[in-house]
Amino acid sequence: MKRMAPFSCMLFAFFVTLPPAGAQEPRSLDIYFLDMVGGASTLIVTPLGESVLIDTGSLRPEHRDADRILRACEDAKLKQIDHLITTHFHSDHFGALLEVAQRIPVKRFLDKGSYAPAEDGDNRWSKGLYELYEQATKGNVTTIRAGDDIPLKNHPMDRFPALRLHCVAAQKKVEGFAGDVDTPVEGFTMGAPDGTDNARSIALLLTYGPFKFFAGGDITWNVEHHLARSDAVRRYLQSPDERICPDGHTTSKVDLYQVTHHGLDLSNNPLLLKALDPTVAVAMNGPRKGIQPRTFKDLTALPGIKALYQIHYNTEQEGQYNARPEFIANPKDNPDKGEFIKASVHLDKGIFAIQVGPNGGKATYALHPSPPDLAGCTRIEVTYPPYALWALGLGGWTSILSPDEQRYLESLQTITVDDPDQIRVFAEHVKCGSYRGSGYTLLMAHEADIACYRGAERLVSFRKYPLSLRTSAGHWFEYKSDPIRMRDTAPATYPFELRASCAFNLSRMSGQLLAMTQEGTAWPTPHEWCDVLLKQRVLSSGIRVSDPVNYARASENMARDFKCPGAGQGRCHYAMNPVCKPDSPPDMVLLFETEAGWTQYGGPELFTFDHHDPKSSLALRSDGKVEFIWHYVKGGMVLLNDGTVKFIRTPEELKQLRWE
Repeated sequence: MKRMAPFSCMLFAFFVTLPPAGAQEPRSLDIYFLDMVGGASTLIVTPLGESVLIDTGSLRPEHRDADRILRACEDAKLKQIDHLITTHFHSDHFGALLEVAQRIPVKRFLDKGSYAPAEDGDNRWSKGLYELYEQATKGNVTTIRAGDDIPLKNHPMDRFPALRLHCVAAQKKVEGFAGDVDTPVEGFTMGAPDGTDNARSIALLLTYGPFKFFAGGDITWNVEHHLARSDAVRRYLQSPDERICPDGHTTSKVDLYQVTHHGLDLSNNPLLLKALDPTVAVAMNGPRKGIQPRTFKDLTALPGIKALYQIHYNTEQEGQYNARPEFIANPKDNPDKGEFIKASVHLDKGIFAIQVGPNGGKATYALHPSPPDLAGCTRIEVTYPPYALWALGLGGWTSILSPDEQRYLESLQTITVDDPDQIRVFAEHVKCGSYRGSGYTLLMAHEADIACYRGAERLVSFRKYPLSLRTSAGHWFEYKSDPIRMRDTAPATYPFELRASCAFNLSRMSGQLLAMTQEGTAWPTPHEWCDVLLKQRVLSSGIRVSDPVNYARASENMARDFKCPGAGQGRCHYAMNPVCKPDSPPDMVLLFETEAGWTQYGGPELFTFDHHDPKSSLALRSDGKVEFIWHYVKGGMVLLNDGTVKFIRTPEELKQLRWE
């Protein structure tokens, strides 16, 4: 059988002629789920009218499945099939291919590269179809492998988001996983090795802007397991995983899921279902095939699922595992209607609609917006209101800045980033936000306004808040760590960021001690002060000592605030002045920086200047601007009894402090 070379992972997109001025905007992306009575055939029609037919149902009864495929093509006003993909060689997936190819032109045939194994039980039905398949394709078939793209047409001027149809698995090979999918995995329930062609199915992911559609053919349990755990695949799904996103958080998962293998329980691994967590699922089942109990329960229990649609009413198990009647295309009392289910994606409205049959009612579902896309930016402008001093949280900490340092930070209002590598890093971080809704307002000040440009064209803008951002359209995205940090846009500010964090740690400890005084509770003794403050924090969070596992976990997390962020290793980098009491003078040193330890106490002999060593300083130029100069500058923090935090730079300053 003659074959064309396999697609490359980086195949470029083919483009269409730019429509003339005044031409209509592209139509919706449409996906038809066709009634193959327990078989499968899915028709995708892109906004530019390009078509992809995935599988072609069964040969028998004669003409039935081909008629239904052609009826969908007529509904979509197609004159040809641009790409015809056979996911695997079972009789219910490629039986009607020859008749379809005889009745409508097919430009390109694609499959996984080989027929079903000789031991496959379906060969008693499908073996005779191979000759018909070769007659239809005439040997001109392109092999799809895991990691390949099927090249789709996109608008040459990027007037709407690019479409991408990507193969994530084929021939029991999963993108991003080089091993044997049937090898046992410790800690997980794996299925018996599947020698049928089901496991060798092509699995596809279609993306269109924020919209994602997963169609896995008939892949089975073990392949699904590795799809769910593959970094490469999760990169497209954008599931939470710190190996993918630098901040460990990502966006929504798939919007539309073609229920794998008609809904059989030997597929639909819960691990993959949870990774996909679709908004809508469509099962291409038959009256007595598919939508088995475990799969039905797992699907309908997913946190993000809004609706399950079925091609047929499921008569098995006394009909107890079925979607709502209005979501079933071919009901129990009329299983031969041959109705399809159609999904239409309208990016301009932020929705996709599901319709049962050509004349049925529609239900709409919201698309989760994607975080701002910085990929096309050549320049980013970050504006800090009113200037960097406040964005760093130093507005109330001027006591830890010298006059020159304060002047320098006040000069940083708008910072321009035009380094391509830095922009690429920002883009990777920003795209990993988790959508948290729209329309509401945070009761806190924003940290920065960010505008992204391509040349003189402004592409996108958004407002940055602590661990979140808000787009100009009002969509909120949340992050585990700041996607665009000031230290990255202005590296010279990093030492001041460390100071601010250290000052916050000391101030929080001061607040705890003040609260004890107000409550009439004695301060902890110097030899136990760390233990007492840490225990108080854990207990105030609602965790009790009687819950040792959670208590230990919380203690470990909360102990991080006892570390100076610039000090490196160690459990605590602060010491207590044992002389200081609640009624001591307000300017007496209470806490101060020292080398790593725990519940340390003493006087100035324990103080260290080594934690804040940015190897930098500032100089006032003749034109009045402050310039950042690299060299060694040391210092350390002290907390006074009145809550004031100071940054001590020299031994002379240290001697001037009140210790007794």
